Amino acid sequence: MTSLSVIIPFRNRANLLRKTLESISAQEGLENKSIELILVDNDSNQETVRMVRKWIEDYGDKLIWANIKLIVEKKIGASIARNTGFRYSASPWIAFFDSDDLMKKNHLGEIISNIQRFPDRDIIYRDVEYHYDGKTRVLRGTRCNLWHDVILHSILTTPRHVVTREFFERSGQWNEELLAWNDWELSIRYLINDPKIKHISGVPTMTIISHEDSITGHQRNSLTDKLTHAISVARKELMSSPHCHKAYLLDIKEVFLACQYKKDYKSQKANEIMDRIIKNSVVKPWFLKMIYRVQSNSRGYGSLIVLLSGLLNGSLFARKVQNS
Repeated sequence: MTSLSVIIPFRNRANLLRKTLESISAQEGLENKSIELILVDNDSNQETVRMVRKWIEDYGDKLIWANIKLIVEKKIGASIARNTGFRYSASPWIAFFDSDDLMKKNHLGEIISNIQRFPDRDIIYRDVEYHYDGKTRVLRGTRCNLWHDVILHSILTTPRHVVTREFFERSGQWNEELLAWNDWELSIRYLINDPKIKHISGVPTMTIISHEDSITGHQRNSLTDKLTHAISVARKELMSSPHCHKAYLLDIKEVFLACQYKKDYKSQKANEIMDRIIKNSVVKPWFLKMIYRVQSNSRGYGSLIVLLSGLLNGSLFARKVQNS
């Protein structure tokens, strides 16, 4: 049996995907390993498909550790393609990888090693490099507490973690209706199901590449409804769970979103979000306004939230949160 299934959906962007595949070709330390590599063509153009087929032709026999599958999912959507790839997988551990990110030579070997070291965990995640606008920084693991960092800092994004097949199914798989923040919403469902999680620190073995078409600036402005819908879906799921008392973090997440709109000179949208949050939030308005004011005029909010997180257990709430 293969020990790991790596699922990579792709749609066009042949030049970026080529670099991702080249990083897979360069993997080392996988002797006597068996890894399932599932490439999901999400209705790509002919140029991209030809490139992928050529890569499989060139490396299919050379990568003796890889069982390569190329499958087609015509219905467009990253979550749809990932779920399709999952249905074709057979391994007890699943890794989802994006078609524009890069593996370092030891990435898959490190994943297998960590799975062998921590077989009783449901999720294993690690520090990664994040590259944007010519700058590279390391995204670390938990800084405050898991709920805080998953909701506010998205520390379980798609390529950062591997998950057991059983736990992924128990958590409901990818929400195919969401068009933004899919992995963020999934990570909240992970926490609702009380996973056993292991964080691996150290030198990152992969690089997340952010491009101009990421959710920033004009693109974020065009996705306002999709982003707030993702928060609404997460709120409904959280409020129906025993962890409903963590819902205040979703209010703070929306404050952060409003701050980004203000920084993008979209003050009207920022004000609309803030007015709605203050009206409906379980958190007292003065605290939300303070976060908004500080974050709107600063690049960093982590230290502020860590400093004040201890207050969030009671004194800042306007009313008691109950299961819906």
